Amino acid sequence: MIKRKQYILAVNCPLFDGNYTFDGNACLFENGRLKLAIVEERISRKKYDGNFKESINYLLHNEGISSSDLDKVIIASFAKPIENNENYVQPIKDDLKKLLGVKENDIEFVNSHHETHALYAVAQSGFEECLVCVVDNLGSNLSMQSQDVYNLKINSFEQTSLYQFSNNELTLLNRMHDTPQAVGFGRLFSIVTRYIGFSSYHNAGKTMGMSSYCKLGDSYAIADKAKKMTYCFFADDGLKDLSEYFDNTIPPPIEISFNDKARLAKWVQNYYQESITKFIEKHVADTNIENICIVGGVALNSVANTHIQRALDLNVFIPSSPGDSGISIGAGVHYLLNKTNTMPIVTKSPYLGKRYSATEIEKALLPFEDILNWELYEHDLAKDAAEKLKKEEVIFWFQGRSEFGPRALGNRSILASPKNNWMKDIVNHLVKNREWFRPFAPSILIEKTADFFKTDQPSPYMMKIAEVKEVAYRTFPACIHVDGTSRYHTVSEAMNQKFHHLINTFYEMTNIPVVLNTSFNLAGMPIVEKPEDAIQCFLKSPYINYLYIDNFIVTKA
Repeated sequence: MIKRKQYILAVNCPLFDGNYTFDGNACLFENGRLKLAIVEERISRKKYDGNFKESINYLLHNEGISSSDLDKVIIASFAKPIENNENYVQPIKDDLKKLLGVKENDIEFVNSHHETHALYAVAQSGFEECLVCVVDNLGSNLSMQSQDVYNLKINSFEQTSLYQFSNNELTLLNRMHDTPQAVGFGRLFSIVTRYIGFSSYHNAGKTMGMSSYCKLGDSYAIADKAKKMTYCFFADDGLKDLSEYFDNTIPPPIEISFNDKARLAKWVQNYYQESITKFIEKHVADTNIENICIVGGVALNSVANTHIQRALDLNVFIPSSPGDSGISIGAGVHYLLNKTNTMPIVTKSPYLGKRYSATEIEKALLPFEDILNWELYEHDLAKDAAEKLKKEEVIFWFQGRSEFGPRALGNRSILASPKNNWMKDIVNHLVKNREWFRPFAPSILIEKTADFFKTDQPSPYMMKIAEVKEVAYRTFPACIHVDGTSRYHTVSEAMNQKFHHLINTFYEMTNIPVVLNTSFNLAGMPIVEKPEDAIQCFLKSPYINYLYIDNFIVTKA
């Protein structure tokens, strides 16, 4: 008799004042093994969409199952009370029951946001023993002195947590910024990011990139008030008061220049990486554990991740989707680990979307047969693409299963030759329509990493930086940041055979084992998921002449 498969659906659905807010996502486990995962925005095409309905339909449809096949639905959320949370979770359960037709006791809630972050990182790392540092903007509610859950002046929340994982158990060792009015590292980055002119904490990566335009000695001095900054409350309208913490040495937001922005960005970057390193270092000394996972939204800070690794000289792992857009996997791991006392299988591969057939791709192309040409290429697709890159064409590259996470890792990418320093400006201004100072990543053959970087460490998810060697300036100047570093992406044949083949073919033609790689989207747009999304993006991009969708080559008529 064939044994019935067990399916666990896990979702992240942050609910605030009756609305789903940011970073909704869902994943599906089959018999304790992660099968598929997707972020809501990739399907709905709404940036940072906090819902889960499109994600769930995508997973069930692509696995060929219905809601009646689900054994359990696990939900994770943020800012909900760890204790007595039923009143706050019930609206989410009601929505899931209505959508899926499941019963109340088929749904379980994971009540620690930081535990779900931590267990996702552990599962993907493969470490049997490690420390896990969760650095977040806001996690679960730890204590409620006010019935208004989101009253940050009175209530306390998870913000910075450190766990030990061993013997399949996760143990909390310490927390920072867990008292009312405390401002953790995520919120501190949010404050500075908005002060220097970006609209949301989602733009903290821009602050990190801007910090490289200032040398450490030129950054703002940390005044006595600034030393206490992370223990003071900032309301949304408190940005105008930020200068007080620097003894009024910084201009008000409306007057701040690029140099001032860079100096402030450098200050917060250095403050964070030095502080978090000391926090982790103490617990490394106490436990003698040499493996570290860093997770949470602030773990997207590749500069700090590398600083921690160098300072502590330990194995540092960051999962492919460390922010809230990856937390559904942690919720599924949390449930399965507690139920079976066995760590579920979470692949190291970030490619967790569905695979589109040639029939589906051609169906998406047919409505545009008057304005697009295409052919199903029967020869070496990588050779054709590499020839275009050699001629300094910028191409759209859509292959196989989509990446789960915010980084384009060679399956939903915009690619260009890195040998011309002007290519950075061309892609920033004419293709992506984004700020001039933002750098691009080099995707490099993993076996060539040490030839061009002052490291031989792999970076499969583009979550770390490395200093370049002198030869890199002559080889891929378009991918080198102003401070002589790159947020590099190592590409192995084992993890992505087709992308590795493309880069290797380009290397054989040019002696450059690197391509410039950025996400397949335009400004303000989620990364493309479906062939239809790729086609629409292609049509809106007058400077791109070639779209490669699996084995189809698409051009404009």
